[in-house]
Amino acid sequence: MSFLALINNRRSIRRYQQKPVALDNLLKLTNAGRLAATGGNRQPWEFIIVHQKKLVDALFPCLAWLPGDGEPPPGMEPTAYIVILGDPQRSSHYQLDCSAAAQNILVAAYSFGLGSCWLGSVEWHKVRGLFVIPDHLEGFGVISLGYPAQEVKIEEGGEARLPERDKQGVLKLPKRRFIEVVSLDRYGQSPKPEDSNS
Repeated sequence: MSFLALINNRRSIRRYQQKPVALDNLLKLTNAGRLAATGGNRQPWEFIIVHQKKLVDALFPCLAWLPGDGEPPPGMEPTAYIVILGDPQRSSHYQLDCSAAAQNILVAAYSFGLGSCWLGSVEWHKVRGLFVIPDHLEGFGVISLGYPAQEVKIEEGGEARLPERDKQGVLKLPKRRFIEVVSLDRYGQSPKPEDSNS
């Protein structure tokens, strides 16, 4: 699959098969995060791979999931996580760099056939104690991982709102149209179809 196809088809997954993710794949995903673009090459990040079931289960209640869709039901929880931490001593803009690392991990996960979801609502005081995180590091985000047990489809031209499940259980993800968010050469000047071969 081409890189653009990975980006075009990857979706956030919040329902997982209870099949373990190989540690080797988790190491490769974390390395993809480590190699992300970073301002001034400061690399202000640290990663914790969570794959032991006891720790995976302990992390789950520390996370808040998509409002309206709810947390994964029993038997559909993530089977692994990557915790991303930022180091403000290395860069005052660590959030930007950690975002690039997170995106690398999400796309790489999809290339392995894995589902993933970037979670920002985290009870960091609990997570800090659970993983003995040093005080100088800030919690940035948690990426849940596992083999997908749900389908997500884009609805083009939808409003920027929370996705909803249809009667078949498919999560419908509204996306603003390309023409609404892209200008060519000056703000408000829309690209024409002949400007692109895509």
